[in-house]
Amino acid sequence: MLTHDPAFFATFKRVADPAHELRVVRSETDLASALMALHAGVVVLDTTSLTTPTAEVARQLEAQFPDVVLIVAGGVEEQAALATEITDGSIYRFLHKPVSEQRARLFVDAAWRRHREAQAGLVTSTFAALARTPKGARWWLLLALLGTAAAAGWFV
Repeated sequence: MLTHDPAFFATFKRVADPAHELRVVRSETDLASALMALHAGVVVLDTTSLTTPTAEVARQLEAQFPDVVLIVAGGVEEQAALATEITDGSIYRFLHKPVSEQRARLFVDAAWRRHREAQAGLVTSTFAALARTPKGARWWLLLALLGTAAAAGWFV
């Protein structure tokens, strides 16, 4: 988690699953170092703590650590500015600050579930491709996704 906000960190600390280690870093450089050393699955970014534009950080994280699921927290203006990254899946979820414990728990649990599924090979980039595909071609991708889900035994 990259934040300078003690209350924000405390919210996540209270709701964190004991099975998941929660660490805080103070800069983008520290985040990259921690990700390389710890092999984290979920990253939470506080937009107010970033020195680099959030969209750029999201793109760099996706390129360097494609298995990491990214949650970003900030204001309404930041969410609007990150619409492309949220739509294409670079940012998995966006939390509005101040963050409630319930939403933090729900978003982090969903992110861990997504990470586990990706590690198991059940989630592909089909969802991101679907968002970027022209409407007329989307049904082909949906059909491919359903075929993948059927092959994985989801419809038993």
